[in-house]
Amino acid sequence: MYSHGFTRLWPPLMARAAILMSFALRGPSLKLVPYGAACAMWTGIGAAGAALVGIFLVGESADWERIGCLVLTAAGAIGLRFVTPA
Repeated sequence: MYSHGFTRLWPPLMARAAILMSFALRGPSLKLVPYGAACAMWTGIGAAGAALVGIFLVGESADWERIGCLVLTAAGAIGLRFVTPA
């Protein structure tokens, strides 16, 4: 919708910048948590972020089931941080 199939200039540049920033921030996170937990959190944050973009920018539904799943995803990522020894 916004990128028109990545034929416009700014949406692909912003996507690339977000991907690079995501990978750059993943490295320092490995100093805080083990690799498996970091990968799980990275995936969960990306999935939740994509769902939130869908809700706020694309107009997808924000029903209670969807919000509940986002809360569970966030709880899982936070839980992994606190139950995993550093």
